[in-house]
Amino acid sequence: MLILIFLFPFFSVGALGAGDIKLIIVAAISIGEPLIYFLTIWIVALLIGVTKLLLRKKVKNRIKHLFLYFRNLFLSGIITPYLEEQDLQNIEKRVKYSVHLSLPILASVSINLFLFN
Repeated sequence: MLILIFLFPFFSVGALGAGDIKLIIVAAISIGEPLIYFLTIWIVALLIGVTKLLLRKKVKNRIKHLFLYFRNLFLSGIITPYLEEQDLQNIEKRVKYSVHLSLPILASVSINLFLFN
């Protein structure tokens, strides 16, 4: 339940899908070390995301967008989707900027099973 509460803000801005959340919760329940598992997911996802940004040479653009998003969030207090509406409609842009968590979840499960079993 704690994981669901933690992940809900990411779901509300469109950063996580319901399938990602369900997969994270099911895998966390089946693993003996859920905190380490949870941290491993985010470390692997971070590495994949940074690699994608560096390869696409979009680091400055995405940092600027992130800064503006949080500025608007704090000034208005309104939670909006992280990607703009035109990016949500453009599947190619969505794929460019997203990290599907199934790979980090699989990596985390594998790492945790290797280390703790």
